[in-house]
Amino acid sequence: PALSGHSASGDFDLRFNGTVVITVPILASSITIVASSVVLEDGAQLNASGVTRLAQGAGYSHSSYGGTGATHGGVGGRVFGNTNSRGAYGAIDMPMMGGGRGGDGAASGGAGGGTIFLNASGALILNVLNGSHACVAADGADGAASTTRGGGGGSGGSIYIEAGSVSGSGRILARGGKGGDTISDAPWFSGGGGGGGRVAVVCASCVPLSGAPVGSDGGAQWLGLLVSARGGASGLRALGATWPAA
Repeated sequence: PALSGHSASGDFDLRFNGTVVITVPILASSITIVASSVVLEDGAQLNASGVTRLAQGAGYSHSSYGGTGATHGGVGGRVFGNTNSRGAYGAIDMPMMGGGRGGDGAASGGAGGGTIFLNASGALILNVLNGSHACVAADGADGAASTTRGGGGGSGGSIYIEAGSVSGSGRILARGGKGGDTISDAPWFSGGGGGGGRVAVVCASCVPLSGAPVGSDGGAQWLGLLVSARGGASGLRALGATWPAA
């Protein structure tokens, strides 16, 4: 079938003995698709970004500093003496856990990424047209900005793919969220960046994802796709500015 849009705070689960063609955004906290083949047309999304608040990887909140970033596959960003000591968690070869919520400063930390499982016994195809990429994403959300203490970024979630073949020019993303900005005059008042999530692909006919070259932005170029589970940047300071910035 060809899927129309779906937005939900809960789960999206589709199992079909044939080809599933996705043409529009599918938004949910957990997405499961099992089919013979899965095709994401240009601009289509499977999006589980910024939807979880797991305590396991949560960043630390603080009344004097910005919030630290949440942890998942990577450790969240520290803020001065406010250290995020939670260790990385989740399976490397079969990731199935959501990301944690960033710690609060004066502003709220970002929510973590959710979970996406795709099983295509045939082909998984992510298309692109006129710069509009098909995208599978479980990113952490950015921490909120504050005039005093920004929130920490949420950590990326999990994307697990089993497919006979993978092709296209789309994006597979489980990135940490950026820390919240501030206009305070010390670096420890901005939020810490969220740790990256986890991405695993099982594909017997594909070259290994682990050997793909990594670019300056932390993403890997693999089979024409951009794959990234990088951590988020720390928040910025805009000294002498008013908030929100224009």
